Amino acid sequence: MLCVLYGLVVPTTLHMVQFLEITLPGFRWLSVGSFVLGLVESFLHGAYAGLVFVPIYNFVARRAGESPRQRGA
Repeated sequence: MLCVLYGLVVPTTLHMVQFLEITLPGFRWLSVGSFVLGLVESFLHGAYAGLVFVPIYNFVARRAGESPRQRGA
């Protein structure tokens, strides 16, 4: 959402349209359907990153002798 808001505020020469269209398949600047698709794809990318990196972090934290929950407390 921040990238789209940024694109609406700044001049066209500074837009991130090409980057968004490359990283989010099906995204085209700017329609309601494309915006919703971009939100869904961004959420799915974040969920995928969490599914990959959280187990890796927990494994490394256990190997280091620290409980993953102790670090945040």
